[in-house]
Amino acid sequence: MSRFKIEPAEEMTGYGCACCNGDGGARGFVYEGETPLAVYFAEAGGMASKPVVLIGTVIGKWEGDTTKDDRVCLAFACSKTDGKLAKEPTIPYLLAYPEFTMLGEKVQPEEAAGHAEFERAREIVDAIVDQDSRFFHLRPDDAPRKSRFTADAG
Repeated sequence: MSRFKIEPAEEMTGYGCACCNGDGGARGFVYEGETPLAVYFAEAGGMASKPVVLIGTVIGKWEGDTTKDDRVCLAFACSKTDGKLAKEPTIPYLLAYPEFTMLGEKVQPEEAAGHAEFERAREIVDAIVDQDSRFFHLRPDDAPRKSRFTADAG
């Protein structure tokens, strides 16, 4: 069981873009116990031959007088590869959610693995896939799932 609690946002879609047929994306909140820890945003990415879901996490402090400097933005290109969730660091930018990069300091893919929040961000992505039904198609088990994003078909 995950130490993170995932809460999908009520307003499920972003602005959309031409590459994902205007379907937009998804977003939500992450708690560690009862403490707000992160927000997440996701959108379809990749190409028809290699569809992915881009999941961006903004991890850090949210209460009081905190600022962008108190949080980091890490993004992952996620796909189901050989029956497992593959998550590779990617550029911290989401077309459907331009506010993603305004909420924290961006961590570039080449710097991600060495960042102090990298492993926690990977655990958060696992929790998102496990708890948010829009991402069940990325889970390692083979139970049938309804895909949320156009790029998930395949």
